[in-house]
Amino acid sequence: MSMEAYALGPRPLAGVSDWQAGLDALGFDLQLRGTTIPPASSGHLPAVRRGRASGFECSIVPFSELKETYPETDFAGSWPCVYAFWFGTIAESIGALMAITACVTSVGGARLLSRGRSLADRRSGRPVRARDGARG
Repeated sequence: MSMEAYALGPRPLAGVSDWQAGLDALGFDLQLRGTTIPPASSGHLPAVRRGRASGFECSIVPFSELKETYPETDFAGSWPCVYAFWFGTIAESIGALMAITACVTSVGGARLLSRGRSLADRRSGRPVRARDGARG
């Protein structure tokens, strides 16, 4: 079964090196192996975690499409850049969640981790934004 998650941001990441720098700054053991990231590419983004493959599918989707797909979701604003992630295995999900956290931390965005759920932190009712770090 495939799962999905989203990183929402005010802008896209500048490139693989910026995304990798974000992962490294958070102390995540994930090495991106792709040479380009969305919007320059779409599809499988290879990565390695602890010496094992941990890649995932990633592309940019229009915010309007996300709002249409999940009309009941509170997106806590409008987002010019939406990265969509798809993954199936535990290794892929760990890598994708690390990548999502680094992405939103780097661009000051928010994340939608589970289908149809609000972006609000269940403990505080606040949007789950980059300033909240890796928690949530």
